[in-house]
Amino acid sequence: MTRPLDSTTEQKWSNESPSRQSEMIANAYARDADKLELAGFKQACREGRKFGFPIVSANPGKNESEQLTAAARLLLGIAQSWPSGDIPADFEIVEGTRLHEDAQQLVANATGNSRQIGL
Repeated sequence: MTRPLDSTTEQKWSNESPSRQSEMIANAYARDADKLELAGFKQACREGRKFGFPIVSANPGKNESEQLTAAARLLLGIAQSWPSGDIPADFEIVEGTRLHEDAQQLVANATGNSRQIGL
């Protein structure tokens, strides 16, 4: 598991621009994207409905950007790529990254499952 930032790292981190912070988080996720825990979760998201256990979206009122951010935070937590307390409140997903692609897929699967079961 990634350790929380120490005080020296935290000071450097706070000096980074929000876009640089988001880029660093995306790079950490790319490093961890093939972890077994994450692969298992993504498979459950894709195939859970077949077995009666669909992963659904409980965020129907949120816009696409908010849903993508929530999905990215979940993926980061499962992969343990970045401590959730160290992800800035204004975190934005960098388009074209593995994190962005996986978050899009998670939102698409969960939204499709929600529609399928009438939520």
